[in-house]
Amino acid sequence: MWKKTAFAWYYMNYRNEYHMVLLKGYGKAYNMQFEEIRSEEALQLNVDGKVDVTTANDFQNAVLKAFVKSNNVVINLENVPYMSSAGLRALVLGAKTAQAKEGSLVVINVQPVVMEVFKYSGMNKILEIR
Repeated sequence: MWKKTAFAWYYMNYRNEYHMVLLKGYGKAYNMQFEEIRSEEALQLNVDGKVDVTTANDFQNAVLKAFVKSNNVVINLENVPYMSSAGLRALVLGAKTAQAKEGSLVVINVQPVVMEVFKYSGMNKILEIR
């Protein structure tokens, strides 16, 4: 018997034991990585991995922690192939934090698929994207 979730297929063998098979491309979903690069003007946060429901909290925490260290934050999405609405929420919170601290939030190197999500959701009108 097979059961499908967003990330994997599960099947039950003849002993009623479940086994998981990850869908192609989802193995990296749990391995999101962040790198901070400081300069005098801003803190750049390099993000690596998919921003989805499983990683959005980590992404949000990284964005908010960056604003603790600097009023101006640059988020590099060069290595982000996918972003869900949960990731958009983290960016909205970052933009509100920047406004409250009289700082700035800039998003750079957005992949075409993620840019489409930004356009459809109207985020390209809210965020400064370079």
